[in-house]
Amino acid sequence: CDVARCGDGIVRLDLEAGRDGHEACDDRNNNDADACTNGCATATCGDGIPRLDLQVGDEGYEACDDGNNVEEDDCLSSCVAASCGDGFVQEGVEVCDDGDDDNSDECIDDCEAAVCGDNHRHAGVEQCDDGNPDNDDGCTDQCEASDMVWSRLRNSGHNLGVFDSISAREGQRIVVTRLGVCGDVHNGGATNRFRFDGGGLSASWGAGRNTQGATYWLGSRGTDDRFYYTDAIRLEAQIGQAVQVNWDYQYDWDGRGCNDTDPHGNSFSDPGSTVRVWIEYHYE
Repeated sequence: CDVARCGDGIVRLDLEAGRDGHEACDDRNNNDADACTNGCATATCGDGIPRLDLQVGDEGYEACDDGNNVEEDDCLSSCVAASCGDGFVQEGVEVCDDGDDDNSDECIDDCEAAVCGDNHRHAGVEQCDDGNPDNDDGCTDQCEASDMVWSRLRNSGHNLGVFDSISAREGQRIVVTRLGVCGDVHNGGATNRFRFDGGGLSASWGAGRNTQGATYWLGSRGTDDRFYYTDAIRLEAQIGQAVQVNWDYQYDWDGRGCNDTDPHGNSFSDPGSTVRVWIEYHYE
């Protein structure tokens, strides 16, 4: 007759939980990291003993167990190893952790605070953020949108239709701020019209002898070869969408071409019987 003890392989059933000598289990081994601890207690998350007898995905698996309820150290109270994205700021490791993958808020998905230059636009704070110091690409190094120029040349040998597009940027929208036309668009007969396709934009614009139903008609002069512009406008494309430019109407080439400098300092000296489409825009 041996006195019952923890480790004899026999679970005592005569004692209630909380009483000295109570055993929840007794597996008769010295492995403290399996389902039954050396104290004959059922292994649980928070007992300070990481279980080593289970694989990732098994019920009860513990990546760690530090026996505390502190969520700012390297082991969460759920016995999961702390990681970026768990919603808890790991002290000394993470600057922030909001538990989501939204890069437009104040904490980006690598658990760093949002700053200008991180290539993620902070909604409501930054107009743009392209992650570089170039001030001539539509977004300054202060994360402020700056207007750029998109311009293409058409001549009598080209066919009407979509001929190019303004490229999309992930997470940003194209914002058109002014439209222009230059070249063979005088009031003696030459007329050219362009329009947007895709990206949620549907406006058209042109210049010359007659309006041809354009959203923005820029008028006509004599035989000078200068730009015609709209006043300041704001046309917003859909976020992440490119915008196609369509040359959709032409009448009567008269040998004129663009010979002018635009407000951004770009000078053009185009051959005759050509028309230049001009778009001022930025990304937000």
